[in-house]
Amino acid sequence: MTWFKLFEWFAAAIANLMGWLLGWLRNRELLDAGGAAEETQQKAARDEIALADKARDTLRVELGRDPSGLRDDDGFRRRD
Repeated sequence: MTWFKLFEWFAAAIANLMGWLLGWLRNRELLDAGGAAEETQQKAARDEIALADKARDTLRVELGRDPSGLRDDDGFRRRD
């Protein structure tokens, strides 16, 4: 084995290692970005659920005070 072949092998090994390292870093960056996007979507979903829970609780309190208004038209009735 000549010195040139040894140097060529060593350079190829370093290039291969650098390619793997850059690919790993890129995948890590993509995973972190995806995690942040997912966290934002989950927060939006939790906010919507909290809003729906609040509306449901408000309706329960109102119907508890006046149960006769249960069948009143609230604008969201089905057309039967």
